[in-house]
Amino acid sequence: MKVFVLSLASDVKKKAVFERHFSCTKLSFSFFDGVDGQELCRKPSASDKLLYMPLEESCLTPGEIGCALGHFAIYREIVDKNIPFALVMEDDAYIAQSDVTDFLNFLDAYGDGVPKNSVILLTSNVQYSPLARTNLAGVYGCYKSGNGTYGYLIDNEAARKLMTVVLPIRYEADFWKGLQYSAGIRIMVCKKSYVRNGDLLYTKSYIAHDRNKMKELRSDKQAALFKEECKTLKYKWRNPIVKLVSFLGMMRFSS
Repeated sequence: MKVFVLSLASDVKKKAVFERHFSCTKLSFSFFDGVDGQELCRKPSASDKLLYMPLEESCLTPGEIGCALGHFAIYREIVDKNIPFALVMEDDAYIAQSDVTDFLNFLDAYGDGVPKNSVILLTSNVQYSPLARTNLAGVYGCYKSGNGTYGYLIDNEAARKLMTVVLPIRYEADFWKGLQYSAGIRIMVCKKSYVRNGDLLYTKSYIAHDRNKMKELRSDKQAALFKEECKTLKYKWRNPIVKLVSFLGMMRFSS
C-alpha cells in the first residue's frame, strides 16, 4: 500500500519523530512536501488566485490554505500515477504500539475489497450512524460530523473527484461534510481510531492557534456558503438523501 505523509520540507524534527513512531508498523512510506501557507499568503496576489474569495473574506487561515493545497497535491499524485488507493497521514500522527497488529490486519482487509469512490476516516471524534454498516468490518457508511485529515484511506476515484472541487479553495481540507456533497464521494468512518493525533494540545501545530480564533466567524460564513452550494442543481439531490440515511441509519453501502 502506498503511504503518503504530508509534511513541510523544513520540518526535519517532526519528520524524525514520525519516522521513529511509524517504524513499529514496518510499512514503507514517503514524505510528501506540503505547502507553506504562511509564506504563500505573504503575497495576496498569489493566494487569492487559489481561493474562492479574497483571503480577508474567506475566513480561512494561511495554515488551512497550505493544508488544503498539500492534500490536493496528494490527490493529484494518486490520479497522475494511477495509484488505486493510498493511506494519507500527516507528520504529527502516529499508530499506537498496541494497535499495530489490528491496524495491519485492517489494511489487509481494506486492500482485498476497497470501497469505490470512498474516503475512510481512521481518526477519532467522528460521528456516524452505527447501523449503516458496510462490507468492510468495523467501517460505517453514514458520516455525520467530525474533522481531521491526519489519517484516512482514499481510493483513486474519490481522489479524482476531490480534485475537481478543492480548487478554488472555499473549505478546509477536513470539511468532509461539505466535500462529500460537492464531490459526490462517500465519507466512511472506521469505528476504531487507528490513527492518533500526536499533538493533541496543538503546541506544534501551524494551523490550530489561528484556526481557533476564526472558529465562530468561519462557522457562519461556511454555513452560508454550504447552504448556497446545496441549492444548486448539481448538489441538492444529495443533501436530502444523506440526511435521510443518517436519520434512518439503515443504508448498506456495497463495495
